[in-house]
Amino acid sequence: MNVMNPLECRLRQNEKMYRAACGVFGGPPRVFRFYDQSDEISMDVMVSPHLVREGICSYTTLGLIHYPVGQRRGGRPFRIELAGAASAELEYYPNLLSQCAFEIINARFHCQEGAVLGDFVNTYVPDSKLPHLLFCRCSFWEQELPEQELEDKNTGWLTVVPISTAELAFLEQYSFSGLMAEFQRRKTDLTDLLRQSIF
Repeated sequence: MNVMNPLECRLRQNEKMYRAACGVFGGPPRVFRFYDQSDEISMDVMVSPHLVREGICSYTTLGLIHYPVGQRRGGRPFRIELAGAASAELEYYPNLLSQCAFEIINARFHCQEGAVLGDFVNTYVPDSKLPHLLFCRCSFWEQELPEQELEDKNTGWLTVVPISTAELAFLEQYSFSGLMAEFQRRKTDLTDLLRQSIF
């Protein structure tokens, strides 16, 4: 019986996540590699120009699933990739997504649905009035990014959504679901990092 070495296993799992994302985003995608400040950890980010609407790109990390996030699903470790959508003109958005991943990998941020990474956006999008990132399971695409059952783990995606300080205060006072309901009620374009705050 042939046993895959760890590197082969990682590459095979990355390819499965890549294909799953392509099935939702469309193509042709491009993949860029980023490194953390130590140059010891890398993270790939896939960029696809289709399926949201004209001028909006779709993004996902590839490789974050190999790092624990303290969650289990169905009695197995549950791992995540990060997804997002933003204007193609925001050239540093892939950097933002990769740096989110490094925050998780280096245990500086505990990522789960409803969590907020504060004061993070303006390093990459200086003109944004939405400095914080909210992590949720909302989908910008016609179909949702599907959970995957891999050899040693279950996996899924969390979507990153930029929010304002006033929106964060609303979330903290009322609830994550309350804020998401407000976004839906007001038909807020959550792909627009340059939008105005709803409060």
